[in-house]
Amino acid sequence: MEKLSYFKIGVFVISAIVIGVIGVVVLGAGTIFQKRSLIETYIDESVQGLDVGSPVKFRGVPVGRVEEISLTSAVYSTRRQYVLVRISISTNMFQFPVNDPNSPALKKELERGFRMRLAQQGLTGVAYLETDYLEPERNPPLEIDWQPY
Repeated sequence: MEKLSYFKIGVFVISAIVIGVIGVVVLGAGTIFQKRSLIETYIDESVQGLDVGSPVKFRGVPVGRVEEISLTSAVYSTRRQYVLVRISISTNMFQFPVNDPNSPALKKELERGFRMRLAQQGLTGVAYLETDYLEPERNPPLEIDWQPY
């Protein structure tokens, strides 16, 4: 009789583990198979509160996440002290290729004011990157003297 109880408990535990693994795979499948591109942006201010894993949003919609934060002078041969932020971004979120700096469509969107900026999430000091269209004259692109990654 006691052996039968152990058998039932064992079957229950194994079934629970299998159901848990299947649930994780089903719920995470959307993000696993999403096509992503690695892009970088430069910020000429403190990025206090921004961490690896922080979200990147376009008008409040999540489109990517921060992968790396460094200084441009640590990665490129330059004296400029910008903060370099590398981002993995969903390629299907925009109607233009965000990962090709030579693309005429991307250049047109940059001329229209497509920019990334640091934004605060509530009062906690946690930051994220926000992409949106800003007035191009008031928000010119930063000058760079290197070939981006």
